[in-house]
Amino acid sequence: MDQAFAMRVFVQVVDEGSFSKAAPRVGITQSSASRYISKLEAELGVQLLQRSTRKLNLTEAGQIYYERSLQIIHDMEETNLAVRRLNAVPGGILRVTAPSVFGRCYIAPYLNEFYELYPEIVIGLSLSDTVDDVIGAGFDLAIRFGNLKDTSLIAKRLASSRSIVCAHPEYLKRNNTPQTPADLANHNCLIFRTTPGTNTWHFKSDGNTFAVEVSGSLYADSGETLQAAAAAALGVVQLPSWVVAPEIENKNLVPILEKFDLIPNSTPIHAVFAHKLHLAPKVTVFMDFLKDRFKKHNF
Repeated sequence: MDQAFAMRVFVQVVDEGSFSKAAPRVGITQSSASRYISKLEAELGVQLLQRSTRKLNLTEAGQIYYERSLQIIHDMEETNLAVRRLNAVPGGILRVTAPSVFGRCYIAPYLNEFYELYPEIVIGLSLSDTVDDVIGAGFDLAIRFGNLKDTSLIAKRLASSRSIVCAHPEYLKRNNTPQTPADLANHNCLIFRTTPGTNTWHFKSDGNTFAVEVSGSLYADSGETLQAAAAAALGVVQLPSWVVAPEIENKNLVPILEKFDLIPNSTPIHAVFAHKLHLAPKVTVFMDFLKDRFKKHNF
């Protein structure tokens, strides 16, 4: 038995005061309405209505069931309306996670513009350099760098990011500017790592590839930390262009080895989300918005 429908039949019978008047309003016959109530009473194990030839009266259990049924039906209708509204006009809470520096520099500054276009959307933005479980953590969308490894997720490419090797002019003045990748072996290289050790930086030029083991006095798992250290003339750093762009513009960092291409030459920036048959409009419009705004930057 469809208990939700039986509940609607019961409420309609009580409101109309008779089976004959209630049945057409829910699209069934009078006998069917009577059978629904009987089955409902049998399933609940209580009598809901006292029937007579002239009048229907609620029992004590029936009164409680009627009041709760009204609230449940109201909540169901409100829920359905809310979902339909989400599909018609982008709205609701959109939970997004992104790397901390990238989110602060390239997402947060555009939020006011986004809200002007979609005032019904509320964004919950989590900025973290750790790789969260997108689904398990309850996020609708994640901004991630590199190729997607989790096959249960879908990635939509928003932009690409190239890396740059750079250093502060004062550091280069003290230590001589590297002319080839091999020269980096003699420089204090600031490394993106979570544990001590060396890193291998890969380059190519004129069909030739170069692999150089680099090391230095600082390793960190934060691009922002490495950027700040390099801008303080501590050493040479390899970071995404979007991380070092402000310091290069302010002349605090200078690109080096520009005749050599880094391998990989670029890293994709993806919007990552769970595989769903119907993607909520709030997710779609936010991805499209970011993709359009990222075109303004030379990542």
